Amino acid sequence: MNEVKAVFVRGEGLRFTDAQSKLECFEALLSSHGVTIARGSPLEDAFLTIAEYLALQRGEIKASPASDFRDRWLRMLSLVDLVSKILGASERSRFAQFIPHLKLFGSASVDPSQNAPTDRTDQDNHKLFELLVGASCDRFCDALLLENPRGKETKTPDVTVTFDNQRWGIACKVLHSTQDATYRDRVAEGIRQIDRADVDRGIVLLNAKALVPNGELLPFKRTSESEPYEVFETDEAWTSILVRLQKELADYTHRLSFDLNNSLRGSRAEPLVAHYFQFMVLQRVSGEVRQSPFATLVVSDVVTEAVGKDVDRFLACLATSIGWGQSSVMTTFVAGLPR
Repeated sequence: MNEVKAVFVRGEGLRFTDAQSKLECFEALLSSHGVTIARGSPLEDAFLTIAEYLALQRGEIKASPASDFRDRWLRMLSLVDLVSKILGASERSRFAQFIPHLKLFGSASVDPSQNAPTDRTDQDNHKLFELLVGASCDRFCDALLLENPRGKETKTPDVTVTFDNQRWGIACKVLHSTQDATYRDRVAEGIRQIDRADVDRGIVLLNAKALVPNGELLPFKRTSESEPYEVFETDEAWTSILVRLQKELADYTHRLSFDLNNSLRGSRAEPLVAHYFQFMVLQRVSGEVRQSPFATLVVSDVVTEAVGKDVDRFLACLATSIGWGQSSVMTTFVAGLPR
C-alpha cells in the first residue's frame, strides 16, 4: 500500500489589484518583444476578467443571481500565476530561451489556461505548460535548456536542467482525460523522450487538470448577493478534498503500476512520474473572505523504493518554485510502487 505524506504551507491570498498590475507589466513585456494580444482571444478574455471582477467589487456592475464566474476566474488565475513566473524569469540572464514561447501569446486561438479544460488539439497550450515548468526551474537550477516550441522532435526533453551536478530531463505532458489508456500513453511518451536524452534522471510531469474536482473546491452556492459561492470556514473543510485527490492519484498510479513498470523496464534515467494541478478555494479568515489559489506537485516514485536525498532536494526545489505565485505549495510524495 502506498504511503501518502502531505505538507501544506499557506501562501498569501490573491489580491486582484495586484493581479491587474502584474498583467499590465506582462502586456508591456509582450509588447517589447513585438507580441500583441489578439482581440477576442482567450488571452484577452482572461485580462478582461480582472477588470470585470474589480468592477463587481466596486459595485459598478451587477451580477444576476444565476451568474457563475468560476470558469473565468480559474482561467484568469492560471494566467496570473504563469505571468508571475515569466516576469520573474525575465529578470534573469537566461530569458532569451523563453522568448520563442513568449511569441505563442500572440495567437488568436491559444488558451493559456493550465487549470481548466482546453482543446486537446491546442498544442500551443501544451507548450505554455512547458514554459510554466521552465520558468519555475529557472528560479533554482544551475543550467537550463528549454526546447523551442516550434522545433522538430530532438534528442532532448521539453526542459533540461542541471542541479547539484545532475542533469534532469523533464517531459511535460497534459492530461485531457481520466481514462487509463490516456494516462499510460502520456507516461510512456515521456519515458521515451527522457531516455533519448543525455540526462542522469528524469521526470514525466503531467498536468493533471482533468482530475481536479474544481466543482467541490469552488462550489457554486449563492448565499447572498455579496457571496455567490460557498465559503469554507476552516482549512480542514477543503484540505480533506485534496487529501482524497492525493489518495486517488496514488491508487491510480498503483493500479497502472504493472503497465508503467513494463514501460520503465530498462529505462536508463529512472524517471519519476509527477502530477501538477492548480486550484482555488474561498475561505473566511478573521471574518474576511479570501480567494486562495494553490498549485500542487504530487510525485509518484514508480522505479525505486528509496527516492534518495539528491532527488528529494530537487523535488523540494521544484515543488516550491512551481507553487502558485511562488508562495504556496502542497507536495505529496508517494512511496515506490511494487515492481
